[in-house]
Amino acid sequence: MLRTIVIIFLVIISSYPVLAQNKGKEFKISLQTDLVAYTTPGGWSAWGVAQYQKNQLSVGYINYPNRDKSYYYNTGIKEDDRFIRVTASRYLKHQSFLKYFFYGANFEYHWRLLEETVTRELVKDTHIKIGPFIGSNWYPWAKKENFLKSFSVMTWASPVFIAGGENQDKAFETTGNIYDNQKTFNISFGVNISYTIFEK
Repeated sequence: MLRTIVIIFLVIISSYPVLAQNKGKEFKISLQTDLVAYTTPGGWSAWGVAQYQKNQLSVGYINYPNRDKSYYYNTGIKEDDRFIRVTASRYLKHQSFLKYFFYGANFEYHWRLLEETVTRELVKDTHIKIGPFIGSNWYPWAKKENFLKSFSVMTWASPVFIAGGENQDKAFETTGNIYDNQKTFNISFGVNISYTIFEK
């Protein structure tokens, strides 16, 4: 349901003209959704992004069920990974092709629910992940003078590490089945569809 609302909202705002032109703008607000989250049934994401000159702050909510399906495949456990991601980033030089590239730091707070498929017993798992990241923006319709000009595709990658705040139960009481701890290191990546709703 929420995934449908996000998609409808992005389609609606795309029907409006650009609020301002790109040239000479120092501040903008964008809405984004990460396509990777949609690769599993029930997955979706919604992001709010504020950029001032070359500095950018993003806050996203991601629902990513069974993202580690292969990791838990032999356990009969279903996983629902929900997390808040906060990123602070900075773009490179404005005067060259590098102006679309950025780097920064990534912070994620996860609260997962793991469910035994037979007994329906739930186990909660919370943890924090941090890591640096790099990315770039692509404006496929940058030369248009209509609403398409505000669309961009953002790709990024981040090595992430489990940090403090970990609080994991390791076994289901009914069955005694134990799930392994999350990997302390993995690579996250994303393909975000972005639409700028305000520039000044």
